[in-house]
Amino acid sequence: MSASPKGPAIVTSLLRGKLRFLSDASPIDSTEMFVLSRPRLRDATLLLVALVGSSCAVALAAPTPVTPALGAATGSRPTFSWTVPPNEQPQELDFAGKPDRTATGRFVDQNLIQFALFGDGETQWQAVDPLYAGHYWWLVGSSDPNTHQGYWSPLRDFRVRVALHLLPITVGRDRSLHRLRIKVGWSANLHGLTVRVRLIRRGRVIWQRTEGELNVLGLPGSEFFDWYRPPRIERGTRLTVKASLFGSGITSTRARAALAP
Repeated sequence: MSASPKGPAIVTSLLRGKLRFLSDASPIDSTEMFVLSRPRLRDATLLLVALVGSSCAVALAAPTPVTPALGAATGSRPTFSWTVPPNEQPQELDFAGKPDRTATGRFVDQNLIQFALFGDGETQWQAVDPLYAGHYWWLVGSSDPNTHQGYWSPLRDFRVRVALHLLPITVGRDRSLHRLRIKVGWSANLHGLTVRVRLIRRGRVIWQRTEGELNVLGLPGSEFFDWYRPPRIERGTRLTVKASLFGSGITSTRARAALAP
């Protein structure tokens, strides 16, 4: 890693909805910690960073990742921790959806999910945005403030566990239309999932609907299902509404009582 005179960070490219910042700055000496993350498609945000350290190379005198441990399972906002040699300062943490790296040791830009820049000796950081369930890789960069030499840590991987949560079922009863309007809500960390609703009478399924759903991470999802009472079923008949959520081999189910409209 070669050093050059300090200067402000500048935006140089926009890759698949995330920003990559480069700088002619020498290693960070700011007391601020800056974070960059991939913006959501519908809510992109430009985050400007004051100073960014120069590129790092993989070397023996490198930071050591601590948590998540190699292959560990985490929640959607994992906390990362690491150590650095006494003569170095932590500079950057990156994590990506694939392990591919450049010749300098950093992740390939298009695989980067989030990265954070440090300037105050930080040894812990939590992901800013929640992560979808899946497999990820992370590493830490540091630099020697005397020689301006930079280093990348060994690569570590972790997995975000699948999380499915089905919210309480709500049922609206419209007597004039003989309709039950059933709302199924959820929160999940999957890209897509399946929702199924069944109406049960005396232990027998009399109606069901199944829908595939796209899921937006960090926001609750919901779907409405309408059932119209056929003439053979009397108004006021006791029914059970059963909703199920399916994704990546995980199922979440709720049930509640309702009366035929």
